[in-house]
Parts: sequence; C-alpha cells; structure tokens
Amino acid sequence: MNRSVRLIITSLFVLALSVQAQAQSITMKWDLSPQFQPIMEMVEDGDLDGAVSAMERLDRDSRNTAEYYFMAGQIDVMKVNEASALRAPFIARSMRKNWEKALEIDPSHELANFSLAMFYAAAPGIVGGDKDEAQRLQQRLVELESEWQYPLKVSLIGMKQAETEEAQVQRTEELKAAFGGWAEAQPDALTPRLSAASLLINEKDWEAAEDYLTQADALAERNEEIETEDRNMISYQWGKFAATSGQSLEVGRDRLLTLVDLEAYPAAINEGFVHFRLAQVFTHMNLTQARELHLEKAQQLAADDEQLKDALDEYLLAENTIAGG
Repeated sequence: MNRSVRLIITSLFVLALSVQAQAQSITMKWDLSPQFQPIMEMVEDGDLDGAVSAMERLDRDSRNTAEYYFMAGQIDVMKVNEASALRAPFIARSMRKNWEKALEIDPSHELANFSLAMFYAAAPGIVGGDKDEAQRLQQRLVELESEWQYPLKVSLIGMKQAETEEAQVQRTEELKAAFGGWAEAQPDALTPRLSAASLLINEKDWEAAEDYLTQADALAERNEEIETEDRNMISYQWGKFAATSGQSLEVGRDRLLTLVDLEAYPAAINEGFVHFRLAQVFTHMNLTQARELHLEKAQQLAADDEQLKDALDEYLLAENTIAGG
C-alpha cells in the first residue's frame, strides 16, 4: 500500500531549519509492508506504547528486515523525546544502530538512508554524529535517484554552522537554491513550497515568497489528498506574509480570520501567533479597534510562549518608536 508518511523525520527536519524558518512537516509517499502500516500509524499519532507492543508481536521473518530496523529507529526518536538527559544518549545510540542495521540489510532503503544521514548531521560526536557520513549518505540518495535527496540537502544546509553575517547570507542563498531545486524536481510537492515561503518571508524576499504561496494554493486546489493541517499552514503563511510585508492584506486577513473562526490552528503554531499576525495586518490597514482586539488576545496567549513574547515586544517597541516620531 502506498501511504503518505510524515514520520518522526518531521522532528529532524524542523531541527535542521528552525533557525531559518518555521519548517513544515514532510509529507511524501512511501511503500509500507502491510504488517508495518498500523505501526506507522501509531508512530504518526505519537502512541509510543502501542508501537513498541506492535513491534514485539511481529513474527521472526518481519524482524529480520530493513523495514523493521528502520521503524525501530523511528520509535527510538519517540523515546528520546520522553527520556531524561541521562538516558537520552543511550537511546540515541540505539537509534543510530537500528538505522545502520537497516542499511546493512538493505543499502538502498531510502528512508533509512535519509534518517541516518539526519542523525549523523545533527548528533554530537559522542553518540556517533559524523558530518562526513551524512554527506556520503546524501550522495547515496542522489545515486538512487531518490526523492528524499531533496529534503536531505535542504536539511544539511540548514544545519551548517554560520557564525558570521557573511556565512549566514551564503547559507540562506544555498537554502533558496536547494528549495528551488526541490520544487522543480517535485512539481506536486507542497513541503518545499511552504518551507521556502516561510524562509523567504523571514528574509523579506516578498516577490519570491508570494510566488511559492501562490503555487501552494494551486496545489491545494487541484489535490484533494492534501491534508487539512497543511491547508491550515498555507493560510497561516499567507497571514504571516501579509502581516510582515504589508501586501495582500485582504487575503492575509481573511485566511487568518478563517483559522480563528474554525479554531483550525496549525499544530506547530501557537494560537496566539495567529492573533498576533492579525494585529499586524490590522495595523497596516489602520483599523485600530480590530488591532487592539487581536493584540490583547495574543498577549493573553503569550504567557507560556517565549517566542511569541519576544515577537510582541519587538512589535510594540517598533510601534512606540513610530508613534514617538
């Protein structure tokens, strides 16, 4: 059965891009053996106990496959997220060994190549991180002509150290090019377009950001299989684009208000950020009462969100500076 997969890979992808953009989850196609389909569903739903129990019930033949060890590595990622600082390094080593075993059995297993490369790139050396190995696996995916080479390339660029302003600019340009290559190679893929739009909005490249958002809308219109979560994220990114650029204000306002009306907030976005973006949009539109309404709501929801607090502080400082003339 051919099934969309998000996987715990999403966590790794977000880790790679968290500085540059609000990265989106990766939704791509992968063929799963029937016995692993329900386990994948448990992984996607965050059901750690259910996934572990289901793996234990698999027969011997299923246990001696690359798919089994790939899935075991994914479950280890879930375990790391819940582990103490003391236990986490040991689970991380298990994760690495599971993916290495998957590739020992089947060197062409694309998701194991992708996951292990992400591990090598992100992990410290003490638990087996190895950036040279990450690059080797990237080249392996290129040789396999795998569609996973594109998100991996983006992720490896995103994890590059960039301590100077010049290095940061260079990394951003490399990311733009990598997203462009990914989008060109996969004309029906939403992830590169949404993630690229988020990056470009942060970089204030308004024309390119709007182009990617328009492409995302077109994909969502013609592809009924695109999930509600992804559609909501498209709407949020339109709102963020309007809020930060001062362009397409009516579009951004309507998209954000729809999210509020339906209480359809993307999983990765605090509800307060939606109200904050609305406050910004209404600032551009000189609608003071609406601005105050959503600004107050955003402030109420910022209590446990340092990122939102910082964004609000920066916004209010800029507004006060303008008002003070």
